[in-house]
Amino acid sequence: SMRDSIFGNLDIYNEGKEFKISATEKDGKVEVVSLGKASHGARPSNGYNAISALFSFLTKVEIEDSKLKNLVNFFNEYIKMEYSGEGLGINFEDEPSGVLTLTIGKIECENKNVMFGFDIRYPVTFTKEAVIEEVEKRAKNMDLNVTVRSEKNPLYVPKDSFLVTTLMDIYKDITGDVDAEPVSIGGGTYARAVTNGVAFGALLKDQEDNMHQKNEYLELNKLDTWLKIYVQAIYDLAK
Repeated sequence: SMRDSIFGNLDIYNEGKEFKISATEKDGKVEVVSLGKASHGARPSNGYNAISALFSFLTKVEIEDSKLKNLVNFFNEYIKMEYSGEGLGINFEDEPSGVLTLTIGKIECENKNVMFGFDIRYPVTFTKEAVIEEVEKRAKNMDLNVTVRSEKNPLYVPKDSFLVTTLMDIYKDITGDVDAEPVSIGGGTYARAVTNGVAFGALLKDQEDNMHQKNEYLELNKLDTWLKIYVQAIYDLAK
């Protein structure tokens, strides 16, 4: 019945969908493969989450195992293919940061237990407690447990601070990109290691953003521009 259920729904479910899912029978079992596209954890919408797609597909399959069925229902109810945490009630947003991002980064099966990990990057004016409270509330509805494996406090430096305005003035003067504005990103950088720092560069306006992608690169012909910017920044901040 599992085989008939999967193969009976596969074509229908993929019709008009972008899900990259295939199912094949092997040694009396059905193997379901979900393909995705990697993306930076701070910008999950630039990628394609294979785990979320797989669980969306599994909602069309008759599942007997109660624990797995619970997990599939949780995804279907609260995760779907979203990246903002809207289904979980945590699509928080503020002016400095923009909207929260949520990525399902990993799923593991061990001793018949299934564990999956969220990567949540929340806006700076909200608290991690507010995020966790909403997630736990919904997990409890599906008899699932939530554990915080690691956490980092957000870093925020106002754009009108001496540090940011100085760096922006230098960038604009050297590149001619006078309309540039500082941006808030969900990525974690070494700026967290100091008490008053921000990430500065090295992506110029005409460069492709391929951070954490395959074949990540920077052009050598930009070295002179970067060097001018950084030398001037060190000098102006030090004086």
